[in-house]
Formats: sequence, C-alpha cells, structure tokens
Amino acid sequence: MKFKTWLESIESNVDPIYWEMLLREAPHTRFTGAIPPEFSFLKGQFIDLGFENMGQSPGANALLRAFGGSGLRIPHTPYKIRYTNSYSSVVELTDPSENLLSLPDDWEKSVIVIGNDDRFSWVGHNVRKDQLGGDDLNGYEDVGKGRVPV
Repeated sequence: MKFKTWLESIESNVDPIYWEMLLREAPHTRFTGAIPPEFSFLKGQFIDLGFENMGQSPGANALLRAFGGSGLRIPHTPYKIRYTNSYSSVVELTDPSENLLSLPDDWEKSVIVIGNDDRFSWVGHNVRKDQLGGDDLNGYEDVGKGRVPV
C-alpha cells in the first residue's frame, strides 16, 4: 500500500505508543532537494524547526501533525514545508486548493541550523540559550529574524 504522507505511513505501520515520539522528532530534520533562495538559511546538516519556540497557537501538536502530513504553509509565500521520511523534509510549492495550517509569521525566529562545518549557520531570535549547547553568539551578526556567522 502506498501512503500519501509520512504521517499516514506511521499511523498505519507503527505501534500507536510510538507515534508521539516520532512526531516530536520530525522537526529535527534536514531539507533535501531544491530550496528557494528566500529559504537558503535552511541549508545545513541539521535543522531544528523549533516548534516548541513558536508558542502554543495553534498548538505544537497541530504543527507536528500538519508537518508530518500534508505540510505547513509558509506565510506570505506559495510554499510549504513537509516532512517526507526519517530525517528528511522538503520545501515545495503549494496547490492553491490545499487547506493547510500555516506557520506563524515569524517562524524563522524559532529555527536553528547547523551548517556543513558543524557550526550554527542560523540561530533564530526565539531560540532558547539552553538549545545552543553553551555556545555564545560572539562572531554572529543580526540579520533581522536571526543571527548568522560573520
């Protein structure tokens, strides 16, 4: 049987006691395939989308389920992000007829990206200090919604 989304696949093939754990891990990902230039900060070896830093509206569980399902609309763009399989996600065009949950307008502020050099290549402004593993951000510059290495 072919499944349309990763969420459908785990709900059909994995014991329900593991669903929540798998959903919580989905935002710890990497993006594969083409990434539009406006989202180039998502290029890296490891991305934590930081849903827990986005507040509880519409709710972290709703964000997780949408991300693992049909995807989350990126506000003010024709794109969505979607988890496709273990540790892999995509940025793709939405179909205008899709009824998708949207990320918050400032979603980029919650994201952490570790680049190919094992250093943070993006640290959003809503990222908690305890998520940085003791790293300070000396040598990073503010670029609006986040910080990048100088």
